[in-house]
Amino acid sequence: MIVRGVLDNDPKGKSGRGTVFWMDVLGKRYEWGLLDELTGKFDVQAILKPALAAMAEAQAARAQLEAAAKQDALEERASAVKSSPVLSEIIEQIVIDEPKTVAEFKSGKEKALNALVGKVIGQIRQRKLTADVTGDAFAINQLLRQRLA
Repeated sequence: MIVRGVLDNDPKGKSGRGTVFWMDVLGKRYEWGLLDELTGKFDVQAILKPALAAMAEAQAARAQLEAAAKQDALEERASAVKSSPVLSEIIEQIVIDEPKTVAEFKSGKEKALNALVGKVIGQIRQRKLTADVTGDAFAINQLLRQRLA
């Protein structure tokens, strides 16, 4: 953490340093005068570089933890997906009816899976099925992935 302020406002220069500033950077306190900064005897940027690097490192670590937590939640949700017989039948029929799209997905084109999910949802709507029978798009996506694995 960086905290900065004015220690002594000395506009007439009695101290010989001008206005005196202070700054706490990661628990270490620095003091310098305006004249020190102007003459190059004190470089504020040199003090801030390690603090900014430490903050960037902490931010990267936090982002990594958040990404891991998000991945864990996604895996937990995926493992809880259950299929109904009606949904399994629809998925099986779509896989049979769309061999080109299935082949594209198996060759690594992730967007092909979205097309298959769309076809399954279309069949669900056409049959006017309820969510308790079919689940949601995430469940359909996971079931298709399992079927095509």
